[in-house]
Amino acid sequence: MPSSSEDESSSVHTTIASDGARSAFLHLPDEILLQIFREILFPRYECDPSILHVGHSPWLETLRTKKALTLVSKAVLGPARTILYEDIVLRRMGQIPALARTLKATRESALYGDVTHLIRSIRIDHCPILVSCTQAIYDSLNVILRRCSQLRSFSYHPHREFPFSDYVVGEPGAFTAEGFSSPMWLITRYGPLQHPLSSSLRSLDLAIPFSQKTLIGVHDLLGSASALTSLKLSATSIERHFSLRGPMNMPIVQFPYLTKLTIEGGHPDLPDYFASRWHMPRLTELTLLKCTGYPAALFRAHGAHLTFLHIYFLHLWVGDRDAIASFSKEQIENLPRICPALVHLVIPDPQCGPLTLRSSTLRFLDVWVASVDTSVLSSPELACAAARDRLLSPASHVPSLSRARLLLTEFVPWHSQSTLKSRFRQPDWPRICHPALIPRDSHEVLFFCFPGTWVAQFAWGFGYAEHPQMLWPRPTAPGDPLPTEDVAESSDDEYIVQSSSDDSVYALWGTTR
Repeated sequence: MPSSSEDESSSVHTTIASDGARSAFLHLPDEILLQIFREILFPRYECDPSILHVGHSPWLETLRTKKALTLVSKAVLGPARTILYEDIVLRRMGQIPALARTLKATRESALYGDVTHLIRSIRIDHCPILVSCTQAIYDSLNVILRRCSQLRSFSYHPHREFPFSDYVVGEPGAFTAEGFSSPMWLITRYGPLQHPLSSSLRSLDLAIPFSQKTLIGVHDLLGSASALTSLKLSATSIERHFSLRGPMNMPIVQFPYLTKLTIEGGHPDLPDYFASRWHMPRLTELTLLKCTGYPAALFRAHGAHLTFLHIYFLHLWVGDRDAIASFSKEQIENLPRICPALVHLVIPDPQCGPLTLRSSTLRFLDVWVASVDTSVLSSPELACAAARDRLLSPASHVPSLSRARLLLTEFVPWHSQSTLKSRFRQPDWPRICHPALIPRDSHEVLFFCFPGTWVAQFAWGFGYAEHPQMLWPRPTAPGDPLPTEDVAESSDDEYIVQSSSDDSVYALWGTTR
């Protein structure tokens, strides 16, 4: 048996080794520490900051981790504070003046140092404003957006249950109603957003109710947004029978550096407005949300340099006589001609049989479908070949095509209410679950967790967890992806992207319905 002196010696050596490792970690360059800290956080697409989620949501877990990193050691305080402040999410009205006070205090404090230059992203998420506090919130937000000189991204998603107010800041009694509202002044030329838009801002994400008045306000606001490289403009609602006559008569907005655009297509005249009133000479990535018709004018105006095109729709293109007009087969097959640089095309199931596409640049074709032929899924080669045969005719000429994929989803009835993001599908899934992540002949499976669901990606495509053809056993080991109903109840290892090379995973699929 080892003597007590040997045990003590071993313990001392272990302690010395541990101290040495800790010392080495604390002396790493800040750039490496930043990378390490970012790698231990949940990916942003897993984190929904909504206050409706319970305390163990990925976003709250990430926030707690960021705060804990600042307590590790003074030696890593710099990178830890960068991680804590670089992405700010405001979910309650009181957090806005609190942040303004914090920025003022740190700027005036020699002890803690100014943190305004650390803030790269600000998100206001489902945060209604008490009408009686509107002026105070306006002033606080104005201070925040003026002091954050390195702000690169701003996102505003208002609460759907609270209306936009017409309150004009600085005019006493202009809006005297009680209760909460979503401020209109945030999307006007003279609001707090004007300063960062004209200087540092590169990415803007706005979700607003669409009407002639709000579009005129946004058009005015974007007049100073010449430095934007990414813009997302979606609708929380669309005013019935609203006219675009006002916006169509406004001066053209210039976006000389814009490369990535996501826009609302839920009104038949909106694509024509974007085509004629927005000048985007460098646009390469376009996502159309809730597209209600073939936007020929938009493609002609801005399709020349597009490498990525996603037509994102919530309903089937055929069926109800009151539904939107279907894209014809000819219109879909004409896309490579008017968008000659296309590399990645994502469309809903055209319901018209195999397409005849001719494109020398197209590498990836993704199609949202309601079902797949499960009989060929035992082999990735057969599954990929079947997907291509289903989507493309033999007459197609696509020499660069690497993958044709089926994206399993469910299409809701035309008259039902549905949101852009649901457990069925989300606009970002084809990018996050990119076809290049899995080789064509691979049996590998990747699991991606998203708010409310998770997605399994295969060589031939992907599907969300609750699809009728996605039959999976209940996980029994830590680290396995949890079913949706367990996400709100547990925080143990359920938000991990995993892979599997087990061929038997294909046998878990059910029969075609």
